[in-house]
Amino acid sequence: MLFGLCGNALLGLSSPKATLVIPKVDDCISLFLGGNHKRREMENTTRAYYLTRGWLRYENNIWQEYQRSIQIYGLEKTRRLFGVMLKHYTHLMIIDTNAYNTDTFFDECRKIATALKLELQVIPGDLTILQKALLRKWDKDFAIISPGQEVTLRDMDSCKNLLSDGVSCKVS
Repeated sequence: MLFGLCGNALLGLSSPKATLVIPKVDDCISLFLGGNHKRREMENTTRAYYLTRGWLRYENNIWQEYQRSIQIYGLEKTRRLFGVMLKHYTHLMIIDTNAYNTDTFFDECRKIATALKLELQVIPGDLTILQKALLRKWDKDFAIISPGQEVTLRDMDSCKNLLSDGVSCKVS
């Protein structure tokens, strides 16, 4: 199982006997883009909702929520709701990790982008961190947490990132 910090879900996690090896990424988007720095570069120029084939096929995703909202609220109210929710987004980005052919679901993504009034774009992914995790080539991109220790923001290098964004960061 491979997780990034994922909304701080891993903070405080520990194992009494096993060493935890966690990629130092904020979430799976950063993992699929090759690291937090690439995600931040993207965010400096584009506000995007990201998709992969897996998220579209196997996750409770934005398109399923849109369809469910139509059933509950009707099309016009759903358009208004999603317009507010996605007000600051400009793009629907397909992350192309070369793990599959993006053409197989591009038309579906175009339909989603049109409905959500977002520009559709395919961007290259980078699975380097994922590959290093699987090959046990754990380097500076990974937090190594000893048995009995808890995951902290400092372990994930997140304090440095938060402080550079002007956010205070309490570290245990």
